[in-house]
Amino acid sequence: MIRIMKAEWYKLCRLKKTYFAFGFLLVLQLVAVWPILEMNRQFGAPKMSAFDFSASMLQGFSGVLIPVIMVITILELINTDLRDGTMRMTLIRPYTRSQVLLGKWLAAITFLLTILLFLLLTSLMTGFIFFSLESTGVAFSELIGMYLAAILPQAGLVSLMFLLAILINHGATTMGALFLFLIGSSIVDMLKPKIGQFLLPIYLDRLEPFSMESHDLLLWTSVSVGYLVLSLLLTDLIFRRKDLLQ
Repeated sequence: MIRIMKAEWYKLCRLKKTYFAFGFLLVLQLVAVWPILEMNRQFGAPKMSAFDFSASMLQGFSGVLIPVIMVITILELINTDLRDGTMRMTLIRPYTRSQVLLGKWLAAITFLLTILLFLLLTSLMTGFIFFSLESTGVAFSELIGMYLAAILPQAGLVSLMFLLAILINHGATTMGALFLFLIGSSIVDMLKPKIGQFLLPIYLDRLEPFSMESHDLLLWTSVSVGYLVLSLLLTDLIFRRKDLLQ
C-alpha cells in the first residue's frame, strides 16, 4: 500500500495541474487582501490579524475550493488510470484491489493534508505581511484547532468522491455530481434543517467543534466519520466486483 501511495504521489508531482492548484490558492489569498484593506481604510473595520486572515481563508476555501481541488486529484488517481490502462498494469502486480484502492485513498488523504498545511503556512505568511501581528480575534491555538478540525469532514468527502469516481467513471459527470451535492445540501439545510444536519457538506466550514454543544459535536463527528467509513467500504465492495479492465 505504501508503494502504491508513493507511486500515486510521484504521478501527482509530475502533473502541471498539481502546481496550478497550489498557485491558485496563493493567488486567491493575495486577491482577498485588497478588499479587506479597503474596508479597513474606508469604514474603519476592526483590524485583522494574521491569525484572523488565515482562519477566514480556511473557512472561505473549505466549502467549495478545497473539495474541487480534491475531486480533480481523485479523478486523476482513478479515472485517468482506467482510461489510459495504468489500472490494468497495477492490478497485474501482486496487489489486491483493496490494497490498490487503499493506496490511492492514502495518497489522496496525504495530498489533502498537504493542501491544508500549504494554506496554513501561506495564509499566515500573507497575513504577517499585510496585517497586524497581534491576535485580535482568533488565537494561534484556536487557528491550529480549526485546521485540524477541517481534516475529518474533508476526509469524509474524499471517501465519498472515491465512491462517485468508481460508480460514475466519467470525469465531468463526477464533477457535476459533486457540485450538485454541495449546492443541494445547502438548499436542503435551509429548507429542512432536520435533514440537512445529516449532509456532510454542511460541516465542511464548521471548524470549531470544541466550542460546540455536546449534541452538535457528536453529530459533527458521527456524520464525518460515517461518510468516511461507509463510502470507503462501499467503494471497496464495488471496486472488487466491478470489471474495470474493459
